[in-house]
Amino acid sequence: MREYVLMKNSFAPEFGRATGGVMNIVTERGENDFSASAFVQGSRSQFNSAGSFVESLPGATADDASELGAFGFKLGGPIVRDRSFYFVAFEQQANDDVYPYTGVDRDGVQGGILHGTNRDTNLFLRSDFNLSDGDLLMVRLSATGAPRRA
Repeated sequence: MREYVLMKNSFAPEFGRATGGVMNIVTERGENDFSASAFVQGSRSQFNSAGSFVESLPGATADDASELGAFGFKLGGPIVRDRSFYFVAFEQQANDDVYPYTGVDRDGVQGGILHGTNRDTNLFLRSDFNLSDGDLLMVRLSATGAPRRA
């Protein structure tokens, strides 16, 4: 996203008879100059503390802390200078979370923890073509992938 606007009332005619609110999102696009960037962020369980509450539950250890990891990149540039452009963005997130619970589980154990894993991948492709001085054709493809849950 390059910018977004949240409108709560007094919509322009282009938004029709919307009630409630309208969110208008502008995505990035390629330009005449090539551009690229990447990122990596996260936290490892080795550097985090599970906390005294989690550590006090049956079956938990000091190593039972959540993890988060994310990485991605974006690329943009010209296909034909001043006429057509491309933009590509990719992002992947991975969470390994710890969920403490109190009470009794089905085996009669008082309290404990569950481990949950979540993976999410997103891909965004956009091409812009200047057909003439007043006409622009934009083609966009978005894809997301997450594991299926049973």
